[in-house]
Amino acid sequence: MAAALDADPGILGRWDCGLRWAKQHGQADQVYLLVTDGAAEYSTAYDGSEEAAAIISRLRTTDPREDARQVFHRP
Repeated sequence: MAAALDADPGILGRWDCGLRWAKQHGQADQVYLLVTDGAAEYSTAYDGSEEAAAIISRLRTTDPREDARQVFHRP
């Protein structure tokens, strides 16, 4: 998923965000994305059984900051 997002920066760029990292957690039970908009970092978790293409499709239409489970503000 990280490779697809890196290859098309417009996916997150439309939300003025950039990818920090994407990784599986809990033996693929969840996929975590950390994105930044420069002022904060936003951690979002997706169901690991969902295919990467479906998650990327959702990111094309939904700002990942809206679904963030955690927000880390920069000082």
